[in-house]
This record gives sequence, C-alpha cells and structure tokens, in this order.
Amino acid sequence: MQNADGRSACLSRRLDEISSFLNQARKGRSLADVKWIGRPPVWDMEDARWQAATSAGRSSLFSPDEQAAIGDVYSLMADYQGQIRIEQEAWAKLRGLVGLEALSEARDASLSDALQQARYSQWVLNIDSKQAQDAAKRLGIRGTPVPQSLSSLCIPTNVPAADAMNRIGGGYGEPL
Repeated sequence: MQNADGRSACLSRRLDEISSFLNQARKGRSLADVKWIGRPPVWDMEDARWQAATSAGRSSLFSPDEQAAIGDVYSLMADYQGQIRIEQEAWAKLRGLVGLEALSEARDASLSDALQQARYSQWVLNIDSKQAQDAAKRLGIRGTPVPQSLSSLCIPTNVPAADAMNRIGGGYGEPL
C-alpha cells in the first residue's frame, strides 16, 4: 500500500489527461497520437498466514483487542484487494482511448463511466490504505516497501506500446 501511495501523482495526472482526451474527442479531435495509457500497479495482499492461524484456532492466543485490531488490518487489506480488481477493470476500458479515431456516443458513455470508476477506486484505495497503515502502526507493524519500479502511468501517452513495455521491464508484460 505504501508503494501504491508513492505512485499516486502519476495516477492523478493520468486521470486528468484521460479527462482532457475525452473532452478533445468530444470536439472531434482524433486521438491517433495517444499510444499508451498504462494502468495502476496490481498489488497482492498476503493474508494466508493469518487465515491459517485463524483456521487453526491460534488467533485465539491474542487478546480480544489484539484479535480485533489484527482483523481490522486484514479486513482493510481484503477491501483494498477487491477494489484493485474493480480499478483494473476500469483501466482496461480506459485503454480503449489508445489510437481512437472517432468517439461515438456509446464509446463516450463507456469511457466516461470508466473514468469515474477509476477516480472513485483511487479515492477508496487511498482511504483503505490510510486506515490499514494507521491500524498496523497502532499494532507496531511496519511495512517493508518493495523496491520501486517505473509505473506504467508515468510513461508519456505518446510513447509507443512496445517502447513503454521495454521501459517498464518485468516478466509479466502489460495488457494492451
């Protein structure tokens, strides 16, 4: 969550760019020069050890207050993970702007809805992140940030997809 928070500037900037692209397309401008949109990173929230401890009854070794506090952290992590999936679906639709020659009413409605969903997801993820980090801090838990890599949202929109993929690196690629 801390790493995702560190990339929020590129995310906000890209959402504003997408809003501008939509406004330009509504005025008849081709978006053929938009070659890259990117997406927010996907984070996997690990809770297997807590689930195993709970299933085995070992979480009962914690005081009721500790159980509640730890449960709060994992509940927020689960909410965060679910919202990431919704966010990724919105961004999958937003990538439909790449190379768009003309904007139909149906496409406008779909992209506008996706933009609003992406903005809402960003807001919810920010809240979940702050609440989870605050709850973890109260328990004395500190995260270990993963080394930062280039966010696909920080790559300019006029960079061809193949070049953007090379800049990002990693072995998993990007949805196009």
